[in-house]
Amino acid sequence: LETTFAGGNGNFGNMFDINAITDVTVQSFDIHGDTGATFDVEVYAKSGTYVGSETDPGAWTLIGTAPGVVSNGDGVATPLGLALGYAMAAGETHAFYVTPTDFSTAGFNY
Repeated sequence: LETTFAGGNGNFGNMFDINAITDVTVQSFDIHGDTGATFDVEVYAKSGTYVGSETDPGAWTLIGTAPGVVSNGDGVATPLGLALGYAMAAGETHAFYVTPTDFSTAGFNY
């Protein structure tokens, strides 16, 4: 599932929900990073929506780490290359937080 690379926004991570309409297994994510940036990226998950958990680290579980990810540049998806195996049943909502571990390296683009 891919979204647009337009928008001109940036941040140091992104929280979002996935609402499963069928059984699904999430294997990995792609990021859109600043040109030339190298990231160590962490992926967190939780059951239910991210809304209300934005500032509660205890609500999240680390499910994957991708060290040394080199951005493919502006307008190009950069795969994290994970093998998460994160299963969601039809009808469930799960939240994900994809973030670099070092905010001084550069940001993600949205």
